[in-house]
Amino acid sequence: MTINSFDDEKLNTLINIGQLTSFNSLMFNVLDSAMKLVNCEFSFLFLINDTDKISLKFKLDVNKNFASEKVAIKDQGNVVSWVVNNKKSLILNDITNDNRLNLSLNNNFKNIIAVPLLDDFSCLGVIVLVNKINGIDFTNDDLKFIEIFCKSSAIAFKNSLEFDKLNKKVDILKESTKIKNDFFIAESSKTKDLLATAKKLSSFHSLIFIHGEKGVGKTSIAKQIHLENINKDEPFLKINCVTDSSLLTEKIFTCGEGTVYLNEVACLSVDLQERLLDVIRTNNYNVRVIVSCSVDLEQLVQEGKFIRELYYMLTSFSLYVPPLRQRKEDIEPLAVAFCKKYNENFNKNFLGFTQNALKMLYDYYWPGNILELKNVIERACMLGQSSFIESSDLHLTSSNFEESPDVVTFNSDDKTLKTALHNFKKKYVIQILDEVSWNQTEAAKIMDIQRTYLSKLMSELDIRR
Repeated sequence: MTINSFDDEKLNTLINIGQLTSFNSLMFNVLDSAMKLVNCEFSFLFLINDTDKISLKFKLDVNKNFASEKVAIKDQGNVVSWVVNNKKSLILNDITNDNRLNLSLNNNFKNIIAVPLLDDFSCLGVIVLVNKINGIDFTNDDLKFIEIFCKSSAIAFKNSLEFDKLNKKVDILKESTKIKNDFFIAESSKTKDLLATAKKLSSFHSLIFIHGEKGVGKTSIAKQIHLENINKDEPFLKINCVTDSSLLTEKIFTCGEGTVYLNEVACLSVDLQERLLDVIRTNNYNVRVIVSCSVDLEQLVQEGKFIRELYYMLTSFSLYVPPLRQRKEDIEPLAVAFCKKYNENFNKNFLGFTQNALKMLYDYYWPGNILELKNVIERACMLGQSSFIESSDLHLTSSNFEESPDVVTFNSDDKTLKTALHNFKKKYVIQILDEVSWNQTEAAKIMDIQRTYLSKLMSELDIRR
């Protein structure tokens, strides 16, 4: 058959299909055009996923009713699987006498044409056309029309899929950040040691696990690691595992040679944990992966809420970020940096902090860590009236101030040594647990005791987080 055998309408159909790039409009137009080419009642399109043999099934009837669903190829009758496996077309004008069709699924089918969508290497899908109008048979010309049509459609499908992938990549890269300058205050010895270790790890293309309480600056440490790496000019993509994990694995593969930072990895569902584990096992990616967590991940493993193998893979290189109350030397320079920032934001001109205000900042427990300090300084800059930020501008909660270590306080009439030792042990254990974000394994190491004994001690002292 030559191109001259086509009428104008059929030729225009082929041309128009090749010009479509939108995936949804392409699906509808392929089915609609195929029906017009051979004059039939129904058209089906099965797009094949080779990895799990799950197909996207699209259906259109003469009344333009369009529907789609996910189906397993094995459930679609032997015609579809036969065409996929043999990569050949099929025309059946006597369905009842052909054992390649599962009749239980197609009671209203009288005759069909099934044609593969082929590229150079595989079968992308199958178009199935059902019930020639007026009850007549499909002809060899019908089959030839659809085979030529399917060649054009296969090219359009590939173009549409590539176009779709490109759009997704653009969307993902829009979410990422190219970090040029990101300050991290390091005055305390603990913070300086932490940054030195982070700098060493930045030269290795390994998974890095950052843990610590909420608000301690885990994201800033992740950014520092990225900035010290040879690929620092590549994107830095932060994924919040609490709210933004649906495209987790896809984003990992799309970020090029940059850094993907998975914040609060403990919040991933078990299904997403398994997908992440598969990605890490294959090691088929160029991106650096950094994960963080503010809860005891080992405890979640013991409770069966986090996959043990994934835990071991993620925690090979671990960085602990101590809470702000354990690195008090960082408090004043952080407060000064935040004050400078909010001076500019609110068009203020604070010269610094009064001595009473600084003392209050040092004495405060900072349960919310750097994030809480930032919010306190923002509010003070917004509402303060004098040249210096005063203690009254800070509005800190009185219950979160630390007691002087030289003062012994009694909260009851029981002043026996036994009670005093009990209270001391309880306060000591809680303090050590606070220092390591309630990671019982780390706390037991610091106290030089077995982890099992620590669990028993917590039970005896009625210690709960």
